[in-house]
Amino acid sequence: MKWPMISIYDGQMGRTSKEETDRVLSELKGYGINTIHAFLALWRPDPARYEGTRLKPGWDVDEEKVASSEYFLARAHELGFEVHVPLSPFSTSHHFRIPLEHKDVFCEDLYGRLDWRWACPNNPDVRERACAFIEEYFSNYEIDGIILDFIRFREMAVGPDKYNICFCPHCRSKAKQLGYDLDRLREGVKAFVEYLYNLPRKDLMKFISSPRGPGDFLLDFYFRFPEVLEWLRFRCECITEVVRELRNVVKAASGGRGALGANTYEPLGANSYLVGQDYRSLSRYLDYFEPMVYYKDMILHPVGSMVSILRHNPEIGEGEILRAYYKMFHLGEYDKPMTLEEILSTGGFPAGIVYAACERIREMVGPDVRVCALLYTSKDEPSYNYWVDGKVGTRPRINVEFVKECVRMVKKAGFSSIGYFTYQSTPKEFLEAAVQAWNEP
Repeated sequence: MKWPMISIYDGQMGRTSKEETDRVLSELKGYGINTIHAFLALWRPDPARYEGTRLKPGWDVDEEKVASSEYFLARAHELGFEVHVPLSPFSTSHHFRIPLEHKDVFCEDLYGRLDWRWACPNNPDVRERACAFIEEYFSNYEIDGIILDFIRFREMAVGPDKYNICFCPHCRSKAKQLGYDLDRLREGVKAFVEYLYNLPRKDLMKFISSPRGPGDFLLDFYFRFPEVLEWLRFRCECITEVVRELRNVVKAASGGRGALGANTYEPLGANSYLVGQDYRSLSRYLDYFEPMVYYKDMILHPVGSMVSILRHNPEIGEGEILRAYYKMFHLGEYDKPMTLEEILSTGGFPAGIVYAACERIREMVGPDVRVCALLYTSKDEPSYNYWVDGKVGTRPRINVEFVKECVRMVKKAGFSSIGYFTYQSTPKEFLEAAVQAWNEP
C-alpha cells in the first residue's frame, strides 16, 4: 500500500472511454495523486459464491463497461497508481444495492418501523453477501484494496426516528451473544428520546448557564439513562466485528496483499461513536482510516435532530439547542452559527474545525496508525434529509481560498496523507488549489 497516500474518489473513472481514462489518469499523475478510489463495472457474478446468503446477485452486466474497468486498472497500474474500490455493505441506495424483497434485512427502529435504506449489520445474509462481493472483486479485477463506505449505522443528520436503529431479531440475537439485553436497552433509549422531545426548557437553560463543563451533565445523564451508553457501545462492537470479518476475507481473497480502509466519521462531537465507529477498536483491523473531515458535515449532523426536537417541543429555541450542543462537545472556541438559517447560509464551521477534528483523531489512535484525511472539495452539496435538502439551495458554494485553508489545517495537524472527494464534481481550480496548498513548505 502506498503511504503517504494522496487519494481521490471518483464515480465514473473506471467506466469511461479509453481516451477519457488516459486523459484523467495523466491529469491526476500531475497532481501527485497516488491512490484512486473508483467504482468499477459490475461483473458476471458467480452464483456459487452466494450460496451462503439469500441475497442473490441480480444485476445486469454491461460487458463494454467491464472492459472499460479492466482498461482503467491496467493503465492506472502502468502509471503507478493503486486502486481501492469503495464497498458499502449496508446502504441500499448505493453501488452495493441490497435487494429489497427480504424485509428482515432492513434495520428496525425503536417503534418497529423498517428503514428501507439501511440493511442490518448483524443480519448474517448481509454479512455473507458483503464477503462474497469482496471475493468477487479480487477474483474479477486486479485491484489493490477495498475501502469501506457507510460502514456504520445511520447518522444523526437523518433525525432521531431513523437514527435510532437497530432493534431487529438479528440484533437481539447478537446482543445476547455479546452480553447485552437489547429489550432493556430499547426501553432506555425510548425513554431518552421521549425525554429529548419533551425536554424541559429549565433543564436546558440550567446546563447552558452553568459555569462548569459538561462533565457533571454527562455523569448525571449516565445515571438517568445508562442504557443509552450501553446501546452505543453495543453498536460499536457490532461494526468492529463486521470489519474484522471483512478484513479476513480481504486478506484471504488477495493473498495478503490487499489493503482494507474505511471512510469514517470524525470523532469531534462524538460523531463516530454515535454511528457505531470506535477508532481504537477499528484500528486493529483497518490498514488505514480515511475520516471524512467535511467542514459542513460537522455542523449539519445535528440539524436533523434539531428539527425533530423543535417540531415536537415549541418551548425550546433553536439557538438554545445549538448552544447546548457546542458546550457539550467543547466547540466553544469557534465562531459558530446560532440559528438554523445561519447554518444553512454559512454552510458550516470555519476551516479551523478541520484541524480540530484531525487533531482529535490523532489523539485517539496515536502516531503509528495510518490516517488519510478526506476533504469535501465537491461543488455539489451532500444530501441529508428532506428538510435539509429542501433548504440546500440557500447555502453558498465553497471557494478556492477556503479549500486551500482546509488543506493547510490538515497539514497543521501533522497528517502526511490527504484525499479529495470527488474528482468528477470538484472544479479543476479547486483541485489545483488543494495541490498547491499541500505542496507548500
